[in-house]
Amino acid sequence: MYNKEQNKIKNIFMILFIIILVIIAWLTFKSHTKSKPLSQVFPVIDKHAPTEVIDPFIDSRIIALPSNIYPKSGYSMIIMNKDSLLAFWGIPDNKKEHNNLKEINNIEFLQSKFEDNKWGTPELILSINKLSTFNQKYIKDLQNHIVYQDNKGVIHLFIISNNIIDLAGNNISHLISNDNGKSWFLAGKSLPSLFFSKNQFAYSNIINLEDGFYLPINNIFLFKYIPNNYVKSQLLHFNQNNKFIEEYSVPSSMDFSTFFNSPIAMIQLESNLQFIVYNSNNDKSKLGIAKSVDGIHWHNIKVLEDKRGDTFTNPYIQIKDKNINVLYIWNYKFIKHLRFNKEWLIDEKI
Repeated sequence: MYNKEQNKIKNIFMILFIIILVIIAWLTFKSHTKSKPLSQVFPVIDKHAPTEVIDPFIDSRIIALPSNIYPKSGYSMIIMNKDSLLAFWGIPDNKKEHNNLKEINNIEFLQSKFEDNKWGTPELILSINKLSTFNQKYIKDLQNHIVYQDNKGVIHLFIISNNIIDLAGNNISHLISNDNGKSWFLAGKSLPSLFFSKNQFAYSNIINLEDGFYLPINNIFLFKYIPNNYVKSQLLHFNQNNKFIEEYSVPSSMDFSTFFNSPIAMIQLESNLQFIVYNSNNDKSKLGIAKSVDGIHWHNIKVLEDKRGDTFTNPYIQIKDKNINVLYIWNYKFIKHLRFNKEWLIDEKI
């Protein structure tokens, strides 16, 4: 009888201890980052710089995906020059078709270059074993990734890896290549999520700054039954030396977790003037371009695709050789590459 009462008391104390841990984790999750004013999210660019009159133009091409790429497991690409691309993708731990990208776990990440109108041999960038050795802890799987090429030509590849215990969160690993993808190295230690939470890349590409860049992420608290929002959008600030500086809470008006329900690609051309490529109304058969002067109110200005029954996903936008390049996947079989200038994008003079 005494032992039963003692065990009951122990169980009660254990439950109370777990509840206290959850409350502490929740409070930390809610308050560990400072807010970033909307006016500081995007840098101010001198719009009074002299400009020349240029005629608008647009051209396009279609590139077939190689059979060894699994675009539904997480696929991205960057533009090396006018005619060549560098593609990145994960090899899923089972090669069944998935409709939900969040359900896919990868065991390896590879890259392949497209040049001279053909794809090169895929090359291994990162595996679970390699990342586990670097982090000195067991990694259960690799998840989604995001790629970015900065103004100096350095390629940045961020990959999320899950820990073996879900409640222990996950990590963001940062890989860098200074030679157009020929060799890669890990840039410092991985960034762990808070206890009882997980990081997930937001539905946006990396935001370029004059002195570095922002990596948009969503931080997800794992106890979803707790009141209030359990997803918090943040900007991870990296300087021009690729060093993580600090993180900011994104203003609610720019909350990537609720603002758009499909992947978007974003650039800024002038001060307080941003453009996004996105699926209208979360409809993957439609792809358009919208613009905003405040990051809050968006207006559709171009329709790129609108074909019922087709799928247009994974948009990516990049400025190369003073032109705007948009890449996206068509029916998980082809890459569409659009190249145009600012004059084609907008009707009025900025």
